[in-house]
Amino acid sequence: YPDITLLDTLGTSHEMGLYIVSLKISDNPEIEEDEPAVLYDGMHHAREPVGMETCLVIIDYLLNNYETDPVVQDWVNNTEIWFVPMLNPDGWKYIVDDTLVDPWWRKNLHDNDSSGSFDPLFDGVDLNRNYHLNWSNGSPYPSDWSYCGTSPFSEKETQLKRDLATEQRFVMSLT
Repeated sequence: YPDITLLDTLGTSHEMGLYIVSLKISDNPEIEEDEPAVLYDGMHHAREPVGMETCLVIIDYLLNNYETDPVVQDWVNNTEIWFVPMLNPDGWKYIVDDTLVDPWWRKNLHDNDSSGSFDPLFDGVDLNRNYHLNWSNGSPYPSDWSYCGTSPFSEKETQLKRDLATEQRFVMSLT
């Protein structure tokens, strides 16, 4: 659907350099229009693929119904709809490559102790706790599941989302 989509990346993940993919759906995807912008994103936590799948289902619905459904046409024609289905590709790759030995892993793969090797008992940052809002509600201990990082936006992944949000000024963001 090249007439109504713009596929891009926000950048790459911190540790593995994996792409963080973004998709814009709009009647003029190459142009920044003076329309409200909304964001759907998924998979802050590596163990939550349903968030990614939800984004993909919404994308599929919008693209497959644009030509036939007047409501969908109105949404696409009068809104810039952004998707970032997977904000934590490193964490997801860890779960998949580890053949689900630890399917409950939630953090990214930040090498907290700079040892050069990944230690699941110490490394990783909970990206959902790495934003400025409620940063202090995360754990200050790297070994905890909800470790929030050394400071708000210390992680490249949350910096990329912040930069997109600052640029687009979303009227709504659904994670």
